Amino acid sequence: MKNFLFSAFTIFISAISVFSCAKAENYSISPMTKTSDVNYTVEDLKNLRDFLLTKPAEDLSEKNYDLDGDNAWTVFDLCLMKRQISDMNNIQDNENTEQENILVAYFSRTGNTEKIAEKIVDITGADVFEIEAENPYTDEDIAYHNSSCRANLEQADKAARPEIAGEIENIEQYDYVFLGYPIWWGEEPRIIDTFLESYDFSDKTVIPFCTSGSSGIGTSEKNIRELVPIGEQLAGKRFEVDSTEDEISDWIDSLEIDNKKEVQKMNISVNGHILKAELADTQAAKELYELIKSKPLTLTLNEYGSFEKVGKLPQSFTKNDEQITAQAGDIMLYQGNQMTIFYGENSWSYTRLGKIKNVTEKELAEIFGDGNVTVTISAEREFDFETKTVMLNSGYEMPIMGLGTYSLTDEECYNSVTALLENGGRLIDTAYMYGNEAAVGRAIRDSNVPREEIFVITKIYPGEQFANPEKAI
Repeated sequence: MKNFLFSAFTIFISAISVFSCAKAENYSISPMTKTSDVNYTVEDLKNLRDFLLTKPAEDLSEKNYDLDGDNAWTVFDLCLMKRQISDMNNIQDNENTEQENILVAYFSRTGNTEKIAEKIVDITGADVFEIEAENPYTDEDIAYHNSSCRANLEQADKAARPEIAGEIENIEQYDYVFLGYPIWWGEEPRIIDTFLESYDFSDKTVIPFCTSGSSGIGTSEKNIRELVPIGEQLAGKRFEVDSTEDEISDWIDSLEIDNKKEVQKMNISVNGHILKAELADTQAAKELYELIKSKPLTLTLNEYGSFEKVGKLPQSFTKNDEQITAQAGDIMLYQGNQMTIFYGENSWSYTRLGKIKNVTEKELAEIFGDGNVTVTISAEREFDFETKTVMLNSGYEMPIMGLGTYSLTDEECYNSVTALLENGGRLIDTAYMYGNEAAVGRAIRDSNVPREEIFVITKIYPGEQFANPEKAI
């Protein structure tokens, strides 16, 4: 959704220099056809775009492009049309492919891990990517009895990152990644670290699996969890090389990877950083979301025990306490009226509120720093088509539609901003380099629209303005 709205919004900002709600009376709209019954095409999208840009277009008199029913063809209709086309494409994609959102990525020097990976692919119908070294490992490289062999030297160096041959071109399409590897000296091979650092896993579910002679998977799981931000990491499993397909299938069935729930999300602003968290499936988390979805909540969190920050909430929430070993990133309700965010580990009786997803344990500790911190918590909301606004990480609502003033100068800029405000628009994009900030300001003052209703975006210039942005603005 974000991609198409930003694309449409970019078209509007960059190409439409004068605000105009193109009145639908230019073309007759048949009341007999509901837009919900129309399957729009890319050609319709192009027609409406050209119409909004006042470019020559084919006869549109029989078209109904008033998707929001306001008797006008606007950029908002363009956004809705693109969303419908995108949704239809997604439905078709889901009908035509099974499990295309699952990837099995594996490294296998001797072929043992490959055997398990192939069985996972057979069971799930997943895509597969073999992690191969740019400089392939030889038998001598993995001669563990030789302390100076390549594998031993790499495993002894936490910073070693063997290069990978090839890459995944479309990893963004996958929601689940089965990650397979052999255990080398009790850990994942360093080439797995290379792989993890090569892509963004912050919105993905990663499921480790391994093969080994005797070592377990636990240390490698911990290493993976701490290395990069991961959306969710499910408990991995060590397999014998002769594990049957039934054994592997039973394990996969236990993961329930096809039952991902829609989760509510929130942003936590702290020390100049935005931490992104998913709320837990508890009554307390639902009550917290209700509290913050209309207005951001600012809390002071006190340092405690060198592993958590804790602060009092403005109200009590429903407790459902259980004995939990909290990990870095966990957000807990303590005693019903306190929020605790962990950057270390502690066991106690808590109710889950959520989990920070976009930073590692080390990064979280660095962001929090020593001592007390002030955090601002807001509900993460995308585009609200009823109010035609988008919620920013700061907690402020910004209108979806507005006026881009690039290339507008003097009276043309003044008149364009005036037309925007007269027609109900409240978002204006300008910049120091546009040379029109004075004209924008004059139009705002003359409009008599309360200043707090108007959202102005501006950009400052590198150099002196960066050094003192408040003065520049």
